[in-house]
Parts: sequence; structure tokens; C-alpha cells
Amino acid sequence: MDRRSARTRPRSRRVHLGHRRAPSRGLSGRSGLEGRRGTRSRAREEAYKAAVAATGSARFRLALLDVGAWIEFGDWTEDGNRLARAPVEGYASAKLSQLRRSVVKNGKDLHKLSVPKRHRLRILAKRMRYGSEFFGATFPGKRSAKRCQKSLAALEELQDSLGMLNDIANRQTLFDLGEDGPDPATLPMPKVGPTEEKSLMKTARNAYARFAKVGPFWRA
Repeated sequence: MDRRSARTRPRSRRVHLGHRRAPSRGLSGRSGLEGRRGTRSRAREEAYKAAVAATGSARFRLALLDVGAWIEFGDWTEDGNRLARAPVEGYASAKLSQLRRSVVKNGKDLHKLSVPKRHRLRILAKRMRYGSEFFGATFPGKRSAKRCQKSLAALEELQDSLGMLNDIANRQTLFDLGEDGPDPATLPMPKVGPTEEKSLMKTARNAYARFAKVGPFWRA
């Protein structure tokens, strides 16, 4: 199992087990559904064990040590590296601006987006959120802090609601196709309860609108 699978499979199992729906074709009533849930539960436990084993391995520990040593003493810290001595504000401003443009651009007509495009928007929102948290203190001042807080609140709500919508897609796909099916993010939107999806979509659209309205905190 590769590292990406070790990280993502436990979540897929958890999403699947956390929702119920009518048995799909090929199952014999409740007993068939419970049998499938039991299989998924065992697979989930195996996936969690694999993830824990990966993070507890000597290879993982050495990788962390290598990263720490590179941060503190890597070639990039030498005097000849102009960027290593330059103020971080310029770099942070450029990266945050790029991310913000991507979120705003990809979030237009959110309710019309396909599952893959909505998945991409969620990833962009996550990157924007983490970048804002990391560089927030780089731009001092009350106005900047206020904008940053508003932006983070909107991004968190956008990310969470889009994540739930993606979970719905994963749930449907896991029941219908099993583990041998394609990546859920590449599939068209499955049929789900209209009330559930409509509520999540409304939350996502409101969060997107709030984020787009807030000015960049790095330019306050």
C-alpha cells in the first residue's frame, strides 16, 4: 500500500460506515447490508493499522529528521541564497494572492460545478486557509487581523460543507461500485437526498460569497 492510500482509505471507510441507505441491488435485505457493513468495518480497521504502522516506521522517523535538518541547516540557508535572506512579506503576498484568485475563479457558479471541480475547489480552499493561518502574523495591524479572521471563518465553512458534499459522493460510490471502482472525485454527482445536498450547497455558496467579499488581509 502506498503512502497516499494509507492516508486516504481510513477516511473513505469512515464516511461509508457513518451513513445508512437502502440495500443496493444484489443484497438480500438487512442481512446482506449488515454483511457488507461488517466487511467494510474490518477493512477500515486494517486501513487504520496500516496508517499507524506507516507513521511509526523507522523510515518515517528518519524522513522527519531529514526534513528538520534541511530546514535548519540545508543548502538554502547559505549566504549565497538571496531568497533565504529576503523578507517573507513579498513571497507571502504573492502566494496568497495567487491562491485567492484561484478560489474566487473556481468557485463561481458553485451550484453548477461537477464533482471533480467541486473537489478541486475544496482543495484550493484548504490551501488558502492553511496559507492564511501560516502567514497571518506576517501582516500586523487590527484591520489585517480582522480581515484574516473573517477570511478564515468563511474558508473553514466552505471547506467543511464541500467536504460533506464529497463525502456524499464517496458514500454513494462505495455502495454502488465497491473498492474496485474509480476515484469518486472523477464521477458525476450521484443521486442523494435533495434536502441534504441543497442545505450543504447553500452553506457552501454563502461561505464562498463571504470569502470573496473580504479584502486581502495582506493588503489592509
